[in-house]
Amino acid sequence: MNATPLYINDADAIVTASWHGEIDVVRHLLTAGISPDTIDEHGGTALHAAAQEGWEQVAILLIEAKADINKKDKDGNTPLDIAIYHEHTAIVNLLAGLGADRTEGESPISKLWGQIYDAFDTKDAVERLAKRINENKKNEPGH
Repeated sequence: MNATPLYINDADAIVTASWHGEIDVVRHLLTAGISPDTIDEHGGTALHAAAQEGWEQVAILLIEAKADINKKDKDGNTPLDIAIYHEHTAIVNLLAGLGADRTEGESPISKLWGQIYDAFDTKDAVERLAKRINENKKNEPGH
């Protein structure tokens, strides 16, 4: 481990280190006795963080340390749900191969996909409309 990260003494340091893919820090914290199932303020574990960011080697290390592969965060998502949502195929395959649970039916995240896509479509439509209005203003006489 090179420089000691500033967050090393935080209660959820293992989650932060996993989020950043800092495998040496995660290994150090596990060796020091920190639970791989420590949660952050969102109820997510280090495995949730690794699954979200796609850090396969960190996920493997956490699983080897007996992380709960079926732990749900405050939104009801398992690490497998998170890996699926963020399209991290290697972690999806890893967790599914270990028999990890997927939230019954659709996960809370995937239930919102339609709303998320609609919001982006609306934003794009508004931006296109604003651009056309500005272009029309430029073409008006006197501008």
